[in-house]
Amino acid sequence: MKVCLIHPPQPNSLDDRLDIPLGQLYLATVLNRAGHEARVVDLSSMPAQKWPELIGYADIYGFTIYTPSYYICKQILKLAKQNNPRAISVAGGAHPSALPEETLKDFDYVVIGEGELALRDLVSNLAKGKTAESRIIRYPLIANLDKLPYPDIGLIDIHSYDRKVDGQPSLSFITSRGCPNTCAFCCNFMFGKKIRFRHLDNVIDELSLIKSKYGVRNFIFYDDTMTLDKNRVREMSKRFKQLDIRFRANGTVRMNDPEVYEDLYAAGCRNIAFGVETGSQELLRKMKKHITVEQIKKAIKNAKAAGLIVKVFLIVGFPGETYQTIQETADLMLECRPHQYTLFN
Repeated sequence: MKVCLIHPPQPNSLDDRLDIPLGQLYLATVLNRAGHEARVVDLSSMPAQKWPELIGYADIYGFTIYTPSYYICKQILKLAKQNNPRAISVAGGAHPSALPEETLKDFDYVVIGEGELALRDLVSNLAKGKTAESRIIRYPLIANLDKLPYPDIGLIDIHSYDRKVDGQPSLSFITSRGCPNTCAFCCNFMFGKKIRFRHLDNVIDELSLIKSKYGVRNFIFYDDTMTLDKNRVREMSKRFKQLDIRFRANGTVRMNDPEVYEDLYAAGCRNIAFGVETGSQELLRKMKKHITVEQIKKAIKNAKAAGLIVKVFLIVGFPGETYQTIQETADLMLECRPHQYTLFN
């Protein structure tokens, strides 16, 4: 079957052409391996008048949806239906996973959470004329990520994206899925609370392939946190040195030993991001972050000392926020002096 996987524009993003649509590339690669004809259409930064032509004809249109882009996806679906009125629509991503019944008001099927195998089987059954037992589909998490094929980044124009790491164009990459944290504001049910690691041999093989085939040596690793396992960071450092790559990673301030950041730097890491959120210990408690302000200070200090450029994510307006807690956050930033920050409200 012809499947069009659509990455919608992100209206609240300062640059919605920043990163490649890695999730859709995984989905499309698995579908193509199963004998279907899947393509990825990234509508980010594309003029609306070009959408119908870019979407084209397909038997199935799949959407990865976040809450801010839900209304845009509904508009895009109308255009897709003009290309093929009999087409089937499938919604996945954070918003449909959180509100599947509501999403079914506008889409034919909803895939909750991890989608590669669920979407593959849905498309294969529809190709045989079979209907799914339920319009809401949820599969168990994939236990062994090494069994997934490497995402085919040749399905898109990788040179049309703006993300830079260490001053050079970069690609998105993952070495694990899942996050054990319980942050009150997060949808970590998507990939589960247990971290599933790819074997480092598998990771290095894919990175080497990308480097040799596309000439890319800079990456942004989108693992929820790469620093939870100190031993893995140490082994990664030893293995990555020979690759001669540069990358950005996400860390946790709970792991703040100097040697962790020294190992990351040796592995090729040049940027690290921390989910700090606030400088108020009381708000950290309400957010269920299970970290302390002192851990934040230590992690930023040691990461900077190792030579890493430190970025922090902050939240303003979480329930319970006051002028005093905002001032506590400002005071913490003035004391720690991270190189970069992103503020959410």
